[in-house]
Amino acid sequence: MSTKTTFKRVALATVAAMGFGLLSVVPANAGVVVTAWIDKSSTIATVATTQGTNSTAGLAGAGDSITAMTAPVGAAIVFIVKSAAGDAFATTDRHYLYINGQQMSVTAGAAALTNDITLTAPAAGTYTVLIKSYVTAGSIAASTAIIDNTLTLTTSASAGKTEMGLSNVTTANTVIVSAVGVTKKNSSGRVGVPVVFHPNFTAKINAGTANTVDTSLLSKAILRYTVASPAAAAVTVYAENSAITTSATQTIVGSGSLTRAGTTDSASYATPLHGTAVQFTPATAGSYVVTTWHDANNDSLQGAGEAVATSTIVVAAEATPVVTVTQYGSALGGASNGDFGKLIKICLANATNPAGLSSLESLAISFDDTGARVDRVSSWSSGVFSVGTDVDTATQTLTSANFNGSGCAYMNVRTGTALGGTASATTGISTVTMTTTGTGGAFAGYSNTTAVSFIDSATYVATAAAAHTSTNFLNGAGTYSAAGTLAAATTGVNNTTATWYQPLGASSSMNLRGTLSAAAKSKAIRVVDTSGKITGVAGATYVSTAYTLSTNTVSPTVASWTVTTTLDTSW
Repeated sequence: MSTKTTFKRVALATVAAMGFGLLSVVPANAGVVVTAWIDKSSTIATVATTQGTNSTAGLAGAGDSITAMTAPVGAAIVFIVKSAAGDAFATTDRHYLYINGQQMSVTAGAAALTNDITLTAPAAGTYTVLIKSYVTAGSIAASTAIIDNTLTLTTSASAGKTEMGLSNVTTANTVIVSAVGVTKKNSSGRVGVPVVFHPNFTAKINAGTANTVDTSLLSKAILRYTVASPAAAAVTVYAENSAITTSATQTIVGSGSLTRAGTTDSASYATPLHGTAVQFTPATAGSYVVTTWHDANNDSLQGAGEAVATSTIVVAAEATPVVTVTQYGSALGGASNGDFGKLIKICLANATNPAGLSSLESLAISFDDTGARVDRVSSWSSGVFSVGTDVDTATQTLTSANFNGSGCAYMNVRTGTALGGTASATTGISTVTMTTTGTGGAFAGYSNTTAVSFIDSATYVATAAAAHTSTNFLNGAGTYSAAGTLAAATTGVNNTTATWYQPLGASSSMNLRGTLSAAAKSKAIRVVDTSGKITGVAGATYVSTAYTLSTNTVSPTVASWTVTTTLDTSW
């Protein structure tokens, strides 16, 4: 970019006195700035630019000027305007900052060879920056020179970040990509239905210093991915919901902190960091292989030390997927919004493979009890699947956005009716009929019903759990420690709130003892599946209620819940 200086005309004054004339000419710009440029010492997040890396050298200032800059979105930029040696700016000078022709700020001059103009890096994009310096020579009313300096500013989330190291690097204090993979968003399982996935990676910082490192400030990782068809042919990958924009690589900025307690400790992300969702559409039945790797040198090749992983997606011939409904928990009627209630899991499978809905298909959920409500429903947000959306609706339409990569959607269902649906006054249990109706594609005309039972809150009056003995919470065979070690059967927790450590793949009872009476016949616990090993989704919550008609307060009934965990085999 060029530097342009506009000089004002200098007026000449003729002074005549006593028969002779005296002519005096003084340049109006003597001793003031006539040449200036945006200097390479300009900073991004307090660090000076490096020509050839995040800035481009210009001709002015013997090559010390810059004409282009790249910066992370949101970074603090200080443009340093520098004058030629000996020509200092004055406090009466003014620097006007324009971005794409729009005035952003006016900065008063400082009595120095360099003046600072600040800017917060705008949203990702390319911008034309103009700094127009008015050199006034002591008079704001009329400048002696106007110096224009232009620069091309490119911003992105990853600009200025350092590429994370190879998985085999052991250098102290180095942040590396230790593993890569994919998070499946739509398993498809069907010909013609897009498979949607997020590329992901795990960052690790090697041992060396006991401190906390914020990876979002320093690091990025280039992930590249390919898909091979059952015939080993390359399959085109597109941005999610697009059949035009192709996608083969993503640069993902680190997120979160890595904390090392001691000098011999390393630290890794607790969960992989996701990129944006991409998709491909299976054209034939068979196995599709997704290969993901950390392309650290951005050469499109898999190099030594670059973390790599493959995932296989099996697609069966097109058919209407089988719908399976699983229920977790047991809840009292008469609940209100936010009480969670039972957890209903609806899973789709084509043959034995997890399946998903197409963009044209949906499942509508309704109930025969007017008091029944969907309390929460599953959804995706920034690559994370959870049952966190509070909807509080009498009906719910499920689309592909509500299903995870295992082909499952989740709902918390409650009823505000004490004995809604089909009730039994003898048992105090009511049955609400949940109807699932399909629309579009393979689900056109689909309909099915599921019986969802609730406990009558009048028959089984609820009370808070109160300790009766020192073994308030007790596993029938003992309790498990955080390390998964089975403790003695006498071990108990003497309070009403406890963390229950459950070994993977095991089924065991968690018992609660409490004083029962005619007015206290049920006790409930809220189960939060923090790891996702019980239900298949981390954070899923449901209510489990134990109840009895016994009023024996001498030998009270032991209220019991059974919690089963299984190994997570999803990819």
